[in-house]
Amino acid sequence: MIKYDFLWDKLPIFFENFNSQLSKLSFFKLEAQVMSDLFKIVSWLENANRALFHHFDTKAVLYIAENIYEEVDVGTYEQKRRSFPLESLFFLNFPDMYKQLVAYVRQKLIDHKSEFRLVIVFKGYNKNKNQMTRLRIETMEQERGKTLYQSSVSKQ
Repeated sequence: MIKYDFLWDKLPIFFENFNSQLSKLSFFKLEAQVMSDLFKIVSWLENANRALFHHFDTKAVLYIAENIYEEVDVGTYEQKRRSFPLESLFFLNFPDMYKQLVAYVRQKLIDHKSEFRLVIVFKGYNKNKNQMTRLRIETMEQERGKTLYQSSVSKQ
């Protein structure tokens, strides 16, 4: 990506500003503050995508990665890794999912059961993929609405 003259001088500034955004994030704050900080970081990254990366059919996505270490034998550990993308489209449409994520991360950090890292991944981007994602979210919301309606009717 650095081969583009356009990005050569902008990437160091991008990473420095991104790092300053990340430095404000702590999962040990109140839930509302963590949610606000996460949303600001994700929104900042999407603004950077529009300004820098979409021109080159690329987008930066923030992932939260969990590393779990389990002791198999004495002194031998097995590592498992899970990751979850943080995108504002999902953040705005499924806030409960992010609240559960924050609670999960906080509990694992308190218990010292897992190690978490924030990872930035550069992926291919085009408007068709973005439109398909929006359609998928609309479908998920319609199904969620039906499920909520059915569960409220069945409770009556």
